[in-house]
Amino acid sequence: MYTILRYANGQRVDGLILSASPDLIRVALRCQSDTAELRRVFGELTAEDGSPVELESMVAGDHTDLGCYRGFETRARVQTAN
Repeated sequence: MYTILRYANGQRVDGLILSASPDLIRVALRCQSDTAELRRVFGELTAEDGSPVELESMVAGDHTDLGCYRGFETRARVQTAN
């Protein structure tokens, strides 16, 4: 599953979600040789250094089981005019 992560400093990074559980997501980040682990701490995703991380976007194919992503709901950041 493709994702865009947004770090607290505003940096956006593309990645592929390798695995996920209710409290941990492993992501292969673009242009990095190691994977990143995102942990849920008090309901908020955090990077390995403890800084907050937001799942800005998640794009899944029809074959993806989204059941394991419960609890990682994202808030809508885009509003449309009526």
